[in-house]
Amino acid sequence: MEQDLGKVLKEIGQAVIQFFQEQNPEKLDAMLSFEDYHGFLWSSLPTDVLEKILQPFGYTPEQIEVEVIKTLKDQRDEVHYHQESYAYVFILGHSTHFADPEKALTYKDGSWVPVHENESWLISPKTFHGFTVEDGGMLTFLSIQYPPIVQGDKDDYHLVR
Repeated sequence: MEQDLGKVLKEIGQAVIQFFQEQNPEKLDAMLSFEDYHGFLWSSLPTDVLEKILQPFGYTPEQIEVEVIKTLKDQRDEVHYHQESYAYVFILGHSTHFADPEKALTYKDGSWVPVHENESWLISPKTFHGFTVEDGGMLTFLSIQYPPIVQGDKDDYHLVR
């Protein structure tokens, strides 16, 4: 099941990336509204856009969360896991009308490693992970989640202490 789910989440992410690439940068910027989430900045896509992207895959916005997330500060203290949610992440940059990653790192397999545009990977439930930047850095990534990490008042974000 995990392999099939990972494949579907990756394909949805590729469809979102294609959508981004087809957009006028100003229109794309106006479409996103970033809010604070555990020190990160995140924005969902408008529901009508999500419905069009998800429909060919047989999913709805209630089943799959699609978020653009920015990291603009040191978030090394936000290594976390999701108890139930899978997340497929895509590092964004100039090819999708976002700033290229700069001084950007991800926490994978127990250490912080640099990330670059066009990298992507599946984060399974209970996997420790995180995203950060060094001083003056910036990271923007796409996160495709199943089930959604935030559902109503339930938040499947658990800090590693």
